[in-house]
Amino acid sequence: MIALALARNLDVDESGDNMVAHACILKWYYCYNAAASVRYLKFYDKATDPLVTDTPKITLPIPAGAAANVAFDDGVCFITGLGVRATTGVADADAGAPSGNDVVLNVGYEKYV
Repeated sequence: MIALALARNLDVDESGDNMVAHACILKWYYCYNAAASVRYLKFYDKATDPLVTDTPKITLPIPAGAAANVAFDDGVCFITGLGVRATTGVADADAGAPSGNDVVLNVGYEKYV
């Protein structure tokens, strides 16, 4: 039996963070944008902190003062790991910095074996 693992980040920002340092299957996410303008949440297939020069696997616009959640029936496979960044612009290389705690993220995942 494979158990669902959880990870969270209370301050996703432009500098990038590694949430899962091994291959995984993203099963669901819940995020919240506390800012007064849109923020862009970016997921990366990386086992280390993503850099501004990396290309995201998924980019999600999160409206101002709104939350978003998705559950994937089959999941989304991240072969090397799961990294995240949040920026004020949609471009892959955008480095616009959200304010502290603008973007909160919780994920549920399974270890990819």
